[in-house]
This record gives sequence, structure tokens and C-alpha cells, in this order.
Amino acid sequence: MVAPRYIVSTRRTGLGDRLVSLAAAWGLARDTGRTLVADWRFSAYALDGKTNLFTLCFEKCSDLAGVPFIGDDSVSRLGLPGNPRRTVLDAIRHRLSGCRRLTPEEAARAIRSGRDMKERAILLDACLFDRSMPVKECRQFLSALRPRTHLADAVAAFHAGLGDGPVIGLHVRHGNSGNIMNHARYWTSFAPAIARCVAAVGHARERLGASATVMLCTDSLEVEQAMKDSIPRLVTRPKMYRHPGSGELHLWRGASLARDDAMIEMLLLAKRDALIRYPPDSFFSVYGAVMGHRGDPPARALDDLARHWNPGDTLSPAILF
Repeated sequence: MVAPRYIVSTRRTGLGDRLVSLAAAWGLARDTGRTLVADWRFSAYALDGKTNLFTLCFEKCSDLAGVPFIGDDSVSRLGLPGNPRRTVLDAIRHRLSGCRRLTPEEAARAIRSGRDMKERAILLDACLFDRSMPVKECRQFLSALRPRTHLADAVAAFHAGLGDGPVIGLHVRHGNSGNIMNHARYWTSFAPAIARCVAAVGHARERLGASATVMLCTDSLEVEQAMKDSIPRLVTRPKMYRHPGSGELHLWRGASLARDDAMIEMLLLAKRDALIRYPPDSFFSVYGAVMGHRGDPPARALDDLARHWNPGDTLSPAILF
């Protein structure tokens, strides 16, 4: 009997980061004939920190678009060691157990080549966003995910309440003074950032009609208030925010209370006639960009879904119809 071989995707970040990293790992598992493992334990989104977050967001399954899959709490029984970066002893245990952790550079090369390795388990614990991944291929992966029933029901109910007219999804990733790395340049000044988003809404309404509803999804109460002051016919879902300036929604003790809201909004961004992404490469809006993509403008790879609306402004949002 052939022993199981694994590609293990593990992150300690937000939902968007986890999903794009899992998508990249899925491609490698498919190409190498391995079982894909989503080790999403130890997240602030899970109340006890130990439950595998995947099954709090999506239905349990044993196959993801043709790839054998494990994403529940049984990951703790696979005999795989923890993160080898924690201590020297962990690293030794990792090697002895036949596992190999890939650096981000090694992981990117493996994903591009689809080349297999001798170790029984390959650990991918970096942020892996494969910008060259075909949109069609990513949609295949995302379509295999089945949101938990209560989340799908909440999405359907809120969307139905928006009526029959066109809907513009507006996702604004702010960070609330958290460390948002390459997104920080979009927020060097608050007022111009808001103005860019307002201008993008105006452009979308020129195409869809002035009466189009704007559905805002954001991680910042300050952004929500500014958008309500600037954009008529804007709607939001009631949800919990952290105090302005106190950090990101997925990195605090109350994160488990915000998990369902985050999932619902991520799924809602796929149910729209236009999607505005600010910043345009925010991982949170990848699901909505891919699952709601109608090919206008046409996009072959994920990177095409993050094109700046205004080519002359490298800080402008992306607009997808």
C-alpha cells in the first residue's frame, strides 16, 4: 500500500490570504498527485484557537475539484509536525518525519513547474498568491468550496433585500492602523483615498445607471462613515468593528465574533454587477473578483483582475464589470 503524500497549506492570517494560498497549494497538489491539507488551526477566528477554521467557513469535504482533501480537525492526527520555524528542535523533528518546508521562493518555483519532490509531505506556510494562475482554473477551485449553510442563507437573504436593480460591490481594505504592508501606500492620506473610491463609483454608475445600489464591504468604521457621507444609496451590513486605529479585524480577541460577517461579505462581493477593489490587489476581494467575473474587461490570469482603473494613477482602484 502506498503511503499518503501531502501538500500542507497553513497560514495564520485573514480569510483572503488563506484562500489564495490554498488555491496555489491546490494546483501543486493536483500536479503532483498528492492530498491537499488545509491546516487552518490556531486562528483568532476560531474561539478555542484549535479548531480547524476551514470547517467553520466551509462544509467538510474529501475532494476539492478532483484533488483529495483534508480540511477538518483530523489534520492533527496525520502525524505531521508543527511549524519547523518555531525552534531548532521542531526543525529536526520536521526533517526526521519526512516533511519539507519550502521557502517562498522554492514554493513559487514548485508551483510554476509542478515538479514533485521525494518527501512525503510538503509544507507551504508563506503567503502564496500565484498571480499567473488562470482565472478559469481559480474559479474551478473556488467553485468546489461549499460555504456553511447558515452563511449561504445569510448571503441570499441580504442580496434579496437589495432589490432587482444593479448592484456595485465596493470593497475597501483599510487595515485600521494594522500592518498592511504593500497596501499602506494607498492610505498615506485618507481623504484622497476616499475620493478615489468615490470617483470609481461614479464611473460604475455612468455605465450601470445613477440609481445603482452601492454595497460597501470594509474593515474600518471610519471608512464606512466617510463613504456614507460621500455616496448616496450606499448600503452596509450591520457588523462588529474594532475601535478606529486599534488594528485588524482578524487579529484580536474578538475575531471569532467577526468571522461570519467577514465570510458573508466576501461571498456577497461575488453577487454584483460591478466590483470596485481598493486596493486592487487585496486578497479578500479575490473570491468576488473571480466568482463574479464576466469577462469585461477580459482576464486570463488573476493579475488581470487587479488592473488600476485609471492607468495614470497607480493608486486607483480596479473596476470589474
